[in-house]
Amino acid sequence: MEHLDLYLKADRDAVDKANGNERCTMYIIFLRNLSTDHKYTAKRRYSDFYELRNQILCLIEGHCDRCNQHYEDIKSYPFPSRTLFPLLAAQTSVITERIDSLCLFLKDMLRHVLERPFDLCAHTDTTIRRKLIVEFLELDEANVMPRPRVHPADDVRKTPNPRPVKPPHSKSPRKARVAADTCPKCMDTWINCLCDDQDDARVGPRRHSDR
Repeated sequence: MEHLDLYLKADRDAVDKANGNERCTMYIIFLRNLSTDHKYTAKRRYSDFYELRNQILCLIEGHCDRCNQHYEDIKSYPFPSRTLFPLLAAQTSVITERIDSLCLFLKDMLRHVLERPFDLCAHTDTTIRRKLIVEFLELDEANVMPRPRVHPADDVRKTPNPRPVKPPHSKSPRKARVAADTCPKCMDTWINCLCDDQDDARVGPRRHSDR
């Protein structure tokens, strides 16, 4: 469960709107998925944690031999005991103890769910995932799962091929401009030009040879 960071804080002056705006201590659950950098929070009373634990134990007890083993394991997880007097629940020492124990309880439950030891019994696995993740934390299972790793080969296939770079267009050198009375080949005047008369590149008046 290295990809999850979980801790609890307490709000001693919270108002429980579901119970007639009753003043109570709310335990705020902070959960961060380090692989996706997504953060989640949930507010629960101690009684909500207590009910979650009892519901899970009741649902898996006696289902099968494996469920009975999971029952004993979950029952052994650290869990703070209930106080007989409501005023004691507001004491700093009690709240501090509950923060530590409830945080360990949630971490143990999430670790066992994510490492899949309950897969040997589909009933236990489904029950705990539904009660813990969906109903208690009010999250989708994907929120607490690590981000899938991308295989290097898949990453290469998804990378678009770079466009071929076209070579710079090379322009042909321009011919030098010459005067009308100048041979463009030897750059001499036509009168003094000694270029071969049969040269196809020659332009301009041709010189007649004396025969």
